[in-house]
Amino acid sequence: MDPAVGSRLLVGKHGATIRYVGPVEGQDGVWVGLEWDDPTRGKHDGRHSGTRYFSCLRHTHSATTAGSFVRLPKLIATADLGQSLETAIQSRYKINTDEHNNIKDDPEVDSEAYVPTASNRRVQIRLVGAAAMAALVSQDGALEHASFIDQRISNLALTTQMGIPFLRNIATLDLSNNLIGNWLAVAELLQLFPKLHTLNLSGNLLDIDSPNRISSKSDDDDNDDDASNNSVQLPSLKTLVLNNCGIRWSQVVFSLSRYLPHLTALHLCRNNITKLEMPSEVLDGKNNASTEEVHVLLARKFPKLETLDLEDNLLSEWNEIAEQVHALPRLKTLLLSGNFLKTISYPCTRSDSTVGIDNKISSTLFVENNHHADGGGGKNGNQTGEACGGFRSLEHLMVGSNQLHGWNVADELDKFPSLTDVRISNNPLTNTAAKNTSRPSEAESTPAGVAFPVRYELIARVSKLHMLNGSDIRAGERQDAELAYLRLITDEVAEAKAIQTQGGTAEEHKAAAAAAAVIERHPKLSSLVAKYGELTASGPSSSQGTTLSSSMVELVFILGAKQVKKKVPTTLTIGRLKPLLERVLRIKLGHQCISLVDTLDGSKSEDVTSQDGKELGFYGVANGWSVEVGKRDVAAAVAAKGAMVAEQERRMEEHERGLQRLRAEEERLMVG
Repeated sequence: MDPAVGSRLLVGKHGATIRYVGPVEGQDGVWVGLEWDDPTRGKHDGRHSGTRYFSCLRHTHSATTAGSFVRLPKLIATADLGQSLETAIQSRYKINTDEHNNIKDDPEVDSEAYVPTASNRRVQIRLVGAAAMAALVSQDGALEHASFIDQRISNLALTTQMGIPFLRNIATLDLSNNLIGNWLAVAELLQLFPKLHTLNLSGNLLDIDSPNRISSKSDDDDNDDDASNNSVQLPSLKTLVLNNCGIRWSQVVFSLSRYLPHLTALHLCRNNITKLEMPSEVLDGKNNASTEEVHVLLARKFPKLETLDLEDNLLSEWNEIAEQVHALPRLKTLLLSGNFLKTISYPCTRSDSTVGIDNKISSTLFVENNHHADGGGGKNGNQTGEACGGFRSLEHLMVGSNQLHGWNVADELDKFPSLTDVRISNNPLTNTAAKNTSRPSEAESTPAGVAFPVRYELIARVSKLHMLNGSDIRAGERQDAELAYLRLITDEVAEAKAIQTQGGTAEEHKAAAAAAAVIERHPKLSSLVAKYGELTASGPSSSQGTTLSSSMVELVFILGAKQVKKKVPTTLTIGRLKPLLERVLRIKLGHQCISLVDTLDGSKSEDVTSQDGKELGFYGVANGWSVEVGKRDVAAAVAAKGAMVAEQERRMEEHERGLQRLRAEEERLMVG
């Protein structure tokens, strides 16, 4: 059988898609036009001697050379056209064609297979043998999980009834890294999978109908068109994985969505998506579709979508993403790591979305008679996402490995009404701050030498977070972070106001403006003051740094020969220090015996192990102090406690005997 247009094939290890089969003017025989996955292997864009025979659909730039012609006989002789799914089923699972529901044991079946990881590496797995596979087969003899990874499958048609009983109970199907090139063929095949809820097609370069082929209709007509003309639907499919499939966002919205009425998770990693394009000419026939129409359309197309994965693409515009996805009513997880985003903002739809501070707090931290935005969703700020731009259900946002910079990113994250989990590592914001240099994007307005743990500042600025960069945020850590951050702001305001070195109105105005600028950079100030009360500034700073040095100290944790340096706030209590020591030094809380040592004079404090409520600052700790941890002899401690209890009991008994003798003497005297 001659290869068909749209089919995928391999020439050696190089993939290609057939775009044309037929004659070429001036040449004998039948020719096949190929579009190579690697455009450097081609010679032209589908034209020969001025005549266009096909277009390169994946490499659309004008200078592309992804196309080439090959004689049909040569192609058949040298290319790998793949195998059918039917053959793969029989080979992979050894189905007995005489008894369709049985799986036969074959000792020669290769028990090794590979799965692609998130970083596109191949990890070897061991498949279950035919004997053990019986445990995976449901009572009526059909598997619930089927995997055909790297099986060179190019033809999905089932020419016999052989595979149908085998397919009827499959719930998860993995067809990744094959030669599947047509989405419609996939959709038609999946009609045989009434219980399928998870499908992985990663690594298959799919041809999907362009949105330009979809006729323009009104909203009502479009719904009717979906129902009447799209007879192929996959109502049971909940999770679709299309990583590295070469598809565009418009194809997802205007083509795939018609097949997926109940989709809850969509994975589109590594598709080189540069923007979430929504061509206006296909939006109900209108040339100028508004942003509101766009996001209403998307919410209608994917009303049940909870997870959208766009990691490792080429996205750079957050506003474009937010405009389209913020109205998805059930979106809980948005994965955008590995892109090129420079900022994040909460999409507001009204100019007065941030409300000024209504009450004037009588504090020297604030500039009298000035009102500043609390945009962090604090006590007087905007508290409902619906008042601004949606994202009502978003709980998890992954934006690691982007180009995010500036603390305004954290302030914007605080506006998301339901956000509890953020991954933001490996960004300029976090990387620069982690080097203990001036805080990023604010070096020009922040005192030189400020070093503050980026994790603490993120926790303090984003008040609803329960998890940051994959690590839980416990109540004690949040309190420590917020208090340390409040101390930072307090000292920054005090230092800003210290520019008033001479009396007079002009200097007062300068001090007020400087303090106002600090407060504007820290919109969480009002809510933190409401929560913890006002703090007193630590005092004037020196030219070598800022007063922050009095709230953050670098200590050396010592256990035997092991030494670890850690920066901690002076507000950290001994009780909160113990879990940190357990994690860093691997010594259980019950075995810790803690002493603080001043390295300047070597003096040792009393044992602070039992002083859980006291802060490190109570003992006057400073940079370079040591926290020496000894291992308590638990058995000896128990014995000592037992001896102490016994001694107390002995004294009580002796005291009781003394009272009895005294009462006896009183009675004797009264009788006498």
